[in-house]
Amino acid sequence: MTEREAVFRYCRITSMVLAGSVLIAALLVLSGWWWQVDQFVRPASGMPATHPLTAISVCLVATALLLRSTSVKSSQLTSVDDFTGGVSTSLACFCVMISATNFIGWLTGWYTCPDEWLFPDISTAAGPAVCRMSAATSFMLGLLAVSVLSHALRSSSGSKIGKYGAQTVIALAVLMLLGHLMGVRALYGYFTSVYTALLVGGLGVSLWLLNEGHYWVSAMRGNRLLAVNFRYLLPIVCIAPVVAVMMSRVISWVHASLGEQAGLLGAWGLGIAMMLCFGRYIRETRRLHDVILAQQLSMQELRDESQISNERARAIFDVAVDAIVTINCQGEIELINPAAEKLFGYAPEEVRGRNIKMLMPDPYRSNHDSYLQAYLTTGERKVIGIGREAMAQRKDGSTFPIELSVSEIMLPDRVGFVGMVRDISIRKQAEEEMQYANETLTKSNSELEHFAYIASHDLQEPLRKISAYCSLLKDEKGNMLDEEGLDYLDVAMRGSERLSQLVKDLLTFSRITTRGQALEAVDSNTSVQEAVANLEMSIEESGAEIIVDRLPGVMTDASQLTQLFQNLIGNALKYRGDESPVIHISGKKVGEQCEFSVCDNGIGIDKQFHDKIFQIFQRLHNRREYSGTGIGLALCKRIVERSGGIIWVDSEPGRGSTFHFTMKATVEEGDHHEPHQFNREPRDLALA
Repeated sequence: MTEREAVFRYCRITSMVLAGSVLIAALLVLSGWWWQVDQFVRPASGMPATHPLTAISVCLVATALLLRSTSVKSSQLTSVDDFTGGVSTSLACFCVMISATNFIGWLTGWYTCPDEWLFPDISTAAGPAVCRMSAATSFMLGLLAVSVLSHALRSSSGSKIGKYGAQTVIALAVLMLLGHLMGVRALYGYFTSVYTALLVGGLGVSLWLLNEGHYWVSAMRGNRLLAVNFRYLLPIVCIAPVVAVMMSRVISWVHASLGEQAGLLGAWGLGIAMMLCFGRYIRETRRLHDVILAQQLSMQELRDESQISNERARAIFDVAVDAIVTINCQGEIELINPAAEKLFGYAPEEVRGRNIKMLMPDPYRSNHDSYLQAYLTTGERKVIGIGREAMAQRKDGSTFPIELSVSEIMLPDRVGFVGMVRDISIRKQAEEEMQYANETLTKSNSELEHFAYIASHDLQEPLRKISAYCSLLKDEKGNMLDEEGLDYLDVAMRGSERLSQLVKDLLTFSRITTRGQALEAVDSNTSVQEAVANLEMSIEESGAEIIVDRLPGVMTDASQLTQLFQNLIGNALKYRGDESPVIHISGKKVGEQCEFSVCDNGIGIDKQFHDKIFQIFQRLHNRREYSGTGIGLALCKRIVERSGGIIWVDSEPGRGSTFHFTMKATVEEGDHHEPHQFNREPRDLALA
C-alpha cells in the first residue's frame, strides 16, 4: 500500500467513524423525544432543544454519508457501487426536501409540523418556540445534503460544491458553538441548540474528510518543519477560543463575587498565564530547534551518501574494462571513460559535445539519429535496453566489431543514455578460426571415412583371394604337402581371416561418429533385449543367467546402444571363470544423467589395466586363451563419449567385473521396478 493510499484509507475510516457517531447521537435525541428524556434533547433546562425533525434530517445525511464512504472503491469519492449510490442519493434528496420545505415555511409564514404526528407533545415538552426546525439549521442540513448529491455529478464542479459546502457548514457550526459559549445570541439564534451545532458540525467534518481531508492529513505527516508546526499549532488554534471564552466567564464571575480583590487576583492570574505561555514558548522553540537540527543532520547524511555514491560510480566509471560513453537525448557525447579513450583513440575534449555518430561507420552512422528519435517519440526499442553486436570506428578510421548495450537514465531535468562498448575482435577471430577448424575437421572426417571405406574394400578383396586360394590349395594339393606345409597353410588362412576381421572392426570404429544416427530418446530395455537376442547361442552354450532391472530411457543412437550392451555382455560371456556366468544389468537416474552397470562373476581385471583396456587393439590375453581383436571396449568407449557420457570399470582378479557408463536421461522413472531374467531361474547373487 502506497502512502497516498494509506492517507485516503485513514480519511475514509475517520469519516465513517464520525458519521456513525453522529447517527448514534441523533438517534439518542429522537429517543429522548420519544421517552421524554430532557437531557437527550438539550444540555440544560432553559436552553434550546434539538428539534426531532432536525434529528431525523441528521440521520438521513449521516446514513447517506456512511453509504457513500463504505462503498468507495478508490481514492475518488464518486466511484461507488450503483445500489449504495442510489440509496445514498435518495436519502440526500429526502433531506433536501425536508430542509427546503422548512426554510420556505420560515420565509412565507406557512408551516406544518409533520413531526407532531410522531411526537404529539412536542410543544408541551420543548415550549411553543421550538415547534419548528430553525432556518439556520434548515440551511445547513440542506447544504450538507446538496454537497452529498453534488458528488453524483462526477465532475470538478461537483467536487467544488461538496468542498465549499462542508467548509461553510463547519464555519457556521463553530460560530454557533462560540455564540453559546460566549452568550451571544446573535451567533446562534433563539432556536439552534448546542446539540444541533455539534451534530451538524460533525457531519460537516465527516464530509470534509471524505472530500479533501487527504490534503491536510498528507501535510501533517512526516518530519518536515511544516508538518511538525501544523500538528502542534492546530490543536492550539482550535482550543484557544474555547479557553478564552471560559476564562472570560471565570473572570466575570470573580469580578461579581470578589469586587475590589478581583484586580489583585487578575494580576496574579495574568502573571501565571504569562509564565505558562513563556514556558510553552521556550519548550516549543527548543523542540523546533531539535527538529531543524535533526533535519540538517539528515540532509548532511544524505549529502554524504550522495557523495559516496558519486565517488563509487566515478571509480567504477574510471576503472571499468569496457568502454563507457554517455550521451544526451540529442545524441551528443557528454563523457567517456579511460577505456573508451584507449579503445577509440580520442581524448575527452575531442568528443565532448559531438554526435556519437563519429564513432560509427556506415550504415550504423546514417541510421543512428532516426533510431534515437523514434525511441524518444514512440518508445519503440531497437537499441535501447537490447544488447547487440555492431561495428565501431576508431580515430584512425579503422573499424572493429563490438558488443553494445545501451540503457536509459532519467535525470531530474532531462533524459540521458549510457552505452557499454566491448571490443570483440579477438572473440570474432576465435569464432572464425573455430568455424574454419570445424569445416576442416568435417572435411577430414569425410575424407577419412572415404579412405577407410576404400581401404577396407581394397584390402578385403586380396584377403578374400588369399583365403580362397589357400583353401583351394589345401583341398586340391593338400596330399602333396607334408604336415609342416599344411601347418603353414593353416597359419596363412587364419592370418588372412584375422586381418579381414581387423579391417571390418576398424571400419566399424571409424563410423561411430561419421555414420551414427542423430541422438534421440531411446528405450534402454529394448536395446538390452535386442543385444541378448543377438547373443542367444552364446548364452545357451555357456549356461549364463542374465538379470536385467527396469532401465531408464536415454538420449543416444539406438543401434549403437544395442552394440554397447552386446559388447559388454559378450565380454562377460567370453571372460568367464569355472562357474556359469551370472550377469546383472541395472540403471538409475543421477540428476540429469543415467548411470548403467553391467556386473559379472568372471575372471576379473587387474587394477593396473583398468584404463588400458579401453584403448584400441589392446589385449590382456593371447589369442590362444581368448579370441578377439581388442577393439570391443574401445568401441564401447567411443559410443558412450559420442552420447556425452563416460565409461569405467571396477574389477579385481577372480572377483568379477562391473562396467559403468553414463548417458543423458530422458524420462522420469519410478522408484521400484521388478527385474527381468533370461534363461535361468533367479537366485541370490553376490556380485562384485
